Order: sequence, then C-alpha cells, then structure tokens
Amino acid sequence: MSYSFFCERKLKPSEEQIVELIGNKYKQWTELDSYLIKTIGAKRSYKFYGKNYGWAIGYSKSGKSIISFFPLLNDFTIQMILKQKHEIDIIKSIKNSELLDLIKNTPEIHEGKWIFIKYSEINSNEIIKRMIDIKLIGGCPRYTPYIVISILTPPLHS
Repeated sequence: MSYSFFCERKLKPSEEQIVELIGNKYKQWTELDSYLIKTIGAKRSYKFYGKNYGWAIGYSKSGKSIISFFPLLNDFTIQMILKQKHEIDIIKSIKNSELLDLIKNTPEIHEGKWIFIKYSEINSNEIIKRMIDIKLIGGCPRYTPYIVISILTPPLHS
C-alpha cells in the first residue's frame, strides 16, 4: 500500500495536479493548510518520503516536523509523529474510537509513533487541528474558547 498517489521521485506533483487528484477533499485540505500557515505559523514544503510513501506536503515550525499530507484520489493521508506525551493527551481529549485504536495499535519507534490516517476515515478538521495543537502546545487547544464561571456564595447569617 502506498500512502500517496505520487510515488515517483522524478515526478514531483504540481499544485494543480494535487487539487485535481484530491477532488472533493480540497476544501478540507485547504482549511487545514490555512490553519497551519496562518494560525500556527508553519512552513509548507514538498517532501519525497521514498517509493513506498511518495510525495507529500510537509509542514514544520522551528525546524521540527508537525504534519504531512499525502495526496490520494478524492482523499489524502495525514501523517504525524507522536511522542508518548502527545499520545496520552490525544487519548484523553479525542473521542473517535477508530482513531484511538489506530494510535494505540501503532508500534513505537525511536522517533515516536508514525500515525497514518486517511482523511475520509475521520472526516474532521477539528480532530486534526486538536492533534496539531496537542503536538505543539500540549493539551490546551488554540481554537477552543475558555469560559470562566465564578460562584458567589451568599453571606452567612448568624
């Protein structure tokens, strides 16, 4: 199985080829791309991961990889490397059982767990954004408003 449609090193895909290939998932791809670049401040670059993985669009910040998108026909594969601390926070905060099973059952190597997710299997930019936030800043998401509730106690009468 290949994670990308474009598996030839010499045939780097153009932006137009990717747009045409991912088809109806283009809106989701561009929303995540915009989030990574505008909100996170990530840099985008093409990366070739070898003949078994193919071409991907990788996002990094301060020289560290955040996430990669591998284009597929009407879909795309999302790849993240998760360290144990990320895995624990994701398991606590994400309630998608298929994704949690995938994370738990992925073997860990020295870099962490290489998680590959077909977008169509989760269909949620919010879950991906949450995973990005956990990877970058821990359990506190950027896009969730916080509400502080104070409780006033009535004065005690003697």
